[in-house]
Amino acid sequence: MSLLPEDAGYLEHVQAYFLAFRGDGVSLSPLDAELLADWMARGVPYPVVCRGIRRAAESLLYNNGASARLRTLRSCRSAVEREFRHWEGAPATPIGKEAPSPETAAPASAESFAVKRLKKARASLRKALAEATPEAAKAAIESAQAIVAMELDDPRQVSVLVARADDALCLVYLRRLHAATRRALMREARCAAGPRPEGASRRARKDALRAHRVALARSHGQLPTLT
Repeated sequence: MSLLPEDAGYLEHVQAYFLAFRGDGVSLSPLDAELLADWMARGVPYPVVCRGIRRAAESLLYNNGASARLRTLRSCRSAVEREFRHWEGAPATPIGKEAPSPETAAPASAESFAVKRLKKARASLRKALAEATPEAAKAAIESAQAIVAMELDDPRQVSVLVARADDALCLVYLRRLHAATRRALMREARCAAGPRPEGASRRARKDALRAHRVALARSHGQLPTLT
């Protein structure tokens, strides 16, 4: 299965996805476009870039409130690079140290990191379930636990699994909320995403709306972030 959407190119999709978080403009700055071209040349998958953008947006929302907006794609660089290192099977690199390239990382280390990553996700969910009180949050956490219960040691498969569990955690929570509360959060997500940019694909718009819903659900339910 291709990691790139079929109805538009990589550059167009990521641009449309990012602009839904920035909330204005119709194109990237030259520096942002250069960064995006570099990610494409290095083979950073579309879902990995999008997850990094969403993580950067969620961090901004958590630290600066609902009115905070991403202004440049470059502000998402560290989050995207972190997601790509995880995808390649390398742990996040501490600040001040240079990350090893995927070419120099030992395969055994990649397998070990993937296994540890799954264990960390499970531990985070167990802790969250023990502290959760609303039924909506409990149901969401249990759904995510079922997804990461699978035993895998391939870092790319684990990345897909963790991302799927992280999305389910928030989307199941939304579905279990009272209808009025759910509708209010959905309206807030559509408002945050803003109008669909001219020429943007439906796929990019759908992905961006979903990411806004995930971010709002996580904040509303105080749900953990799976990394």
